[in-house]
Amino acid sequence: MKTENKAAQPPGDKIYSTYWWEIVLDHAHPRNYNPNVKQLTGYSKLQGHDEMKDKEMLLMKRILMLATNGYLDAAPNRVKYIAIYKRGGTLILKNQDDIICTLLPRDFEMRIADVGKHPKVVKFLKDLYDHLKTGKNIQNLLPKEQEKFSKDEYFDITRYNFPSQSHLYLWAERKIQDGHSFLQVQSFVAKYLERKPFMTNEPIKQLPK
Repeated sequence: MKTENKAAQPPGDKIYSTYWWEIVLDHAHPRNYNPNVKQLTGYSKLQGHDEMKDKEMLLMKRILMLATNGYLDAAPNRVKYIAIYKRGGTLILKNQDDIICTLLPRDFEMRIADVGKHPKVVKFLKDLYDHLKTGKNIQNLLPKEQEKFSKDEYFDITRYNFPSQSHLYLWAERKIQDGHSFLQVQSFVAKYLERKPFMTNEPIKQLPK
């Protein structure tokens, strides 16, 4: 019988993901047979890929993924809790990133301030846990997505106003890391410098391929 090999999924982006999470394991559970593995870590972004523009939808999709994979099943569960962090600075740093919500096997916790900021996420979580408790299908819980964001908009010069040439190059390097074509990014930088030149003596930088 012929078998089809699926391409391996790229690893999570440990630097630029908007969200990341720690799955804290219950070592009393028989499935957690390795005492050296105390927690699992995941990331909202894959290396070489862009994240969704709608960060609330991104968060809900990642939570649904965790639930679909059994991490929020009712007790006895191999997971004690899942802490989901939101990157607070340019890079992921645990000591500066806030926990946006904590997922437990039967409920969730969220700071009052975040409840007010993210009513769609709160409603989704309440519906999700209600469905998990009653055994209902959870796959249709996500709210309707807004109009898709065209990737061409990433390279629309009129959408950007970089404060310095260094900021422009930092943006360009990030786009290459996210998997965009080097030639497309290089063309954007050249056009931007032509139409919006900086009053500076900074040298023209060579972008990494």
